[in-house]
Amino acid sequence: MGRPRLYNIPVYKLKMVRTNEVFKAPVRRTTRINMSDVAAPIFQYYLKDVDREHLAIMLLDHHMNLIGINTASIGNLTGASFAPREIFKPAILSNSPVIYLGHNHYSNKAELNSNDIRIVRELKKAGELMQIKIADSITVSKSGDYVSMFDEGVL
Repeated sequence: MGRPRLYNIPVYKLKMVRTNEVFKAPVRRTTRINMSDVAAPIFQYYLKDVDREHLAIMLLDHHMNLIGINTASIGNLTGASFAPREIFKPAILSNSPVIYLGHNHYSNKAELNSNDIRIVRELKKAGELMQIKIADSITVSKSGDYVSMFDEGVL
């Protein structure tokens, strides 16, 4: 029967790299992020100077404390495309069981649209399979207003 022929197979290791970049948030690190009126100002501040649509992920621990924030997608003036794996990768690597999604509308109106609602509902199902809860999805605008899918009852 003989010995099987051995082949070289690459070994991959994944790790989250924390950059030296610091985001000064308008909230204490120990503040519990458990409502849209706490999360929205963080997204507004984080996305205030961007020149196109961005999708950001706020990473929380099981006590709803802020672990960090990640830009998952940078789009154009009218939208940002992404794959679900790009949304959940930072949550998996940071051991975050809860995330908030936040994106900006480049216009001065923060409003829900059917496409955003459909995508977030699909992401919520994917997150449930991985035991990562999407607590809310918040849309912010340059004018400072925001809309929360949770508050509007669609999440």
